[in-house]
Amino acid sequence: MFSYAIVGLGPAGLLALGHLPQDALRSTVVFEPGCIGGDLAALYGTVRANIPTSVVRAALQSVPAWSAAPMPHLAGYGEEECPRLMDAVKQMCSLAADRLRAVEFHAMRVDGLEELASGGWRLQTSDGKFYDTKNLFLCTGAKPHTLNLPIPMIPLSI
Repeated sequence: MFSYAIVGLGPAGLLALGHLPQDALRSTVVFEPGCIGGDLAALYGTVRANIPTSVVRAALQSVPAWSAAPMPHLAGYGEEECPRLMDAVKQMCSLAADRLRAVEFHAMRVDGLEELASGGWRLQTSDGKFYDTKNLFLCTGAKPHTLNLPIPMIPLSI
């Protein structure tokens, strides 16, 4: 059984990965069937963020593992200038790269999720395999996804 599972590696999944304790990375499994950086990287990269670079930088530096890290992908922007989403996501990917190498990574979709009676979760992937985890981060992003989840979902449009 894994200690942690992260489903989706868009900004939320990358931040979740950044917040995990260093010693937990070896017992973490990550699932991302598409683009690391999510839809922000794949579909909306040229769009400007609606917050200034100084706020993006401060948010990334609030992650303990990244507090002193350089931010080269944001360096070309003024403090009050809003960066392109692609540059913010590139910066997150760069910060998370070492942590991503330390986890068990699967480039596949999670098709099913079941709460275990003993506590934790069982995930079923698109290849029919099962993975058990104590803690689960569902970071499936802005694009509507349908999973057979035993928990309520609030549509993004709301």
